[in-house]
Amino acid sequence: MPQVSLVETDVNTLERTGIRIVKYPPDYTAYNGGIQHNQLQIFRYADVLLMVAEAKLRQSTPDQAGALLLVNQLRVARNATPWVGTITLANTANVADPNTLLAERGREMYWESWRRQDLIRFGVFLKPWALKPTDDPKYLLFAIPSAQVIANPNLKQNPGY
Repeated sequence: MPQVSLVETDVNTLERTGIRIVKYPPDYTAYNGGIQHNQLQIFRYADVLLMVAEAKLRQSTPDQAGALLLVNQLRVARNATPWVGTITLANTANVADPNTLLAERGREMYWESWRRQDLIRFGVFLKPWALKPTDDPKYLLFAIPSAQVIANPNLKQNPGY
């Protein structure tokens, strides 16, 4: 497996080589004491398309064709094979099913910290899958910091904490 390593390219320069995940490549020309300004995404259009597709599937009469059109618009833009047929929100029997809107969100929104909320919203967060056992329902909510509970006697800790 490739490793990330430092390579001296000249006397004054070291570069990192190897496979790694970098959502926003460093902009060395705009280095400002460790602060980069090329990493800010307010809202991605791909996320909007996936949210609209999800809304189309969650309607009382699901709009399969409309949802599929939006998902395939993204898939074509990413040089992926368009889906044919129907699309489902999630497979509750197999969370890792790659042919669901949840899986497509996982691929498109990779490394953007939406996965936990997506799993909760799609109703599969507590289900087991490879390398992940069934979770306790208390993990659907975060614990309220104890300092806040102490400071406000009317504030009740979330169940299980």
